[in-house]
Amino acid sequence: MSSEPGALHLDCGVMSAAEVAKFERLWWIDGIRRRLRLVLAGETWIRGTHPYAFRSGQWARLAAEADYRGRPCYCVTFEDGVMDYWAIDGAGFGYEFFPARR
Repeated sequence: MSSEPGALHLDCGVMSAAEVAKFERLWWIDGIRRRLRLVLAGETWIRGTHPYAFRSGQWARLAAEADYRGRPCYCVTFEDGVMDYWAIDGAGFGYEFFPARR
């Protein structure tokens, strides 16, 4: 086992600190590219930041605003096709938008 500081020990082997840093850079760049594609596509994405939100922290496409069971809601669709309705007027629900709403 490597005792190098910053090394990552995995079931399939050990990643050196340099490999970990390279992976983190690529992961960060990939995230920037994904966000840029979303901006260029003109779509709005939303995620719940409250720990009890459905799929908290996962981005979903904001498909529409609709009335659901007598309540104004965001109709959101996740990348795997799962759809849900999130209350618009919920104080403290904690939504984050991308690109950010003004």
